Amino acid sequence: MAEVKVERVLVQGSVTFTVSCNDLIGLVTPEQAADEEFMREWFADKAAKMIDLANEDVYYENEVPVLVNEATAQKFTGKIITSDDWKAIRAEHKANEGSV
Repeated sequence: MAEVKVERVLVQGSVTFTVSCNDLIGLVTPEQAADEEFMREWFADKAAKMIDLANEDVYYENEVPVLVNEATAQKFTGKIITSDDWKAIRAEHKANEGSV
């Protein structure tokens, strides 16, 4: 029995988040301010929480229709993939092109 082939589209984009340095202002105790490790973690934590509120620029750069095996589609659809996954999916598509 032949494996089921399904259509998917490889997409590529990027998102840039901007958090202004002036947005990272706070009030801490003198002991906290003197503790460099605490302050690094404190600022990193506050900045991470601000990403939800940050300005964002989204760029949609690439879309490549592919024909993949159903198992591959189930494994990767709707997920961010690695460049190695991207290459493997393209290779699988190339192998499946003549099988339709």
